[in-house]
Amino acid sequence: MKAVLAREVRGYYCSVTGWLFAAFLLLFAGIYTMAYNLTAGYANFEYVLSAISFIYLIGVPVLTMRAMAEERRQKTDQLLYALPISLTQVVLGKYLALVTVLLLPTIVMGFYPLILSQFGQVPMGSAYVALLGFFLLGAALLALQTGVPVIPVYSAGNYQPFQRLQLQFGAPIVLTQRPNAAGVQEATQCLQEAMVRLQEELYL
Repeated sequence: MKAVLAREVRGYYCSVTGWLFAAFLLLFAGIYTMAYNLTAGYANFEYVLSAISFIYLIGVPVLTMRAMAEERRQKTDQLLYALPISLTQVVLGKYLALVTVLLLPTIVMGFYPLILSQFGQVPMGSAYVALLGFFLLGAALLALQTGVPVIPVYSAGNYQPFQRLQLQFGAPIVLTQRPNAAGVQEATQCLQEAMVRLQEELYL
C-alpha cells in the first residue's frame, strides 16, 4: 500500500493536478480572507472556510477522476491488480494519496489565523476546529467519490488549544450515494444520524 501511496502522490505533484488544486484552494482562501477578515473586519476565520466550501464541488471530481481513469488511459490498471496486495489496499493507497493532496494546502491555511492575529484578536480555538472540519469534509467527499468507508467520530469537550477532548468512534460506513447534490445531502444525513448515535453512546 505504501508503494501505491508514494506512486500516486508523486503522480499528482509531477503533473499539474496537485499544484493546480492547491493553487485553486489557496487562491479562493486568500480572496475570502481579504474580503471577510481584512476588509469587513471579522475576526472569525471560520467564515472564510464556510464560504469556500463550494470549492469541493469542483476540486473533488478533478482530483478523483485521475484515480482510476488515468490508470485505464495508460493501460496500467492491470499492473495494479497484479501487485501482491489486495484490492482494498490499492483503493486505500489511492485514497490516502488524495487526502495527502488535500492536507498540504490545508496546512498552509493553518497559518492564516496566526497571521490575522497580528492585526487583532482572533478566536484560535474555533478557527482551528473549523479548519479541521473543513479538512474532514473534504476527506469525506473524497471517500464518497472513491467508495472508501468513512469512520464517524464524535468529539466533546472544551474546544480550546491543548485542552482535553473526548472522542467516540463509530463503525465504518460505506457511502454508496452518487457525488451530486442529492447524494451529498443524503450522505450528510447518514453521517449526522451516526453522530447522534455516538453522542447518545458517549453520554449514556
